[in-house]
Amino acid sequence: MSLCATAKQEAIERITYRYGTAGRIETSYAAEIGNGHRFKGTVSPASPRALIRQVWFDQGRFRYLLTECVGGDCARPAGLAVLRGDTVVRNSSCARAGHDPAWFSEKLVEFKSSLETSTSKTGLLVFEDSDNMLDKIY
Repeated sequence: MSLCATAKQEAIERITYRYGTAGRIETSYAAEIGNGHRFKGTVSPASPRALIRQVWFDQGRFRYLLTECVGGDCARPAGLAVLRGDTVVRNSSCARAGHDPAWFSEKLVEFKSSLETSTSKTGLLVFEDSDNMLDKIY
């Protein structure tokens, strides 16, 4: 799974999500200025002092939700959930390896302690208040 941004002279022109292997991409989604697609983001409190950072996109009846839990006691560091309505279709955990770059790069989005204080570095990722069924995922 990857979430990548393409920039030209510091301006982010495209954000792409890919799921699968190098030889076989199962799901992909791209937001760029001309196609009208957008990624959404929010941040929600979890256990004491923990926050769950979230980036997602909707494709058809499905929501693909990438999460990262920081601070406090997190049940898992990060994950991918696929939602359909009020049903969790898939809920996978991700583990951080020592060589990983930032999961949600501050060059793309700067998550703070609340939705109101968080900032996106591009119009291709917009903040929206959403529950995203975190009580079922975490």
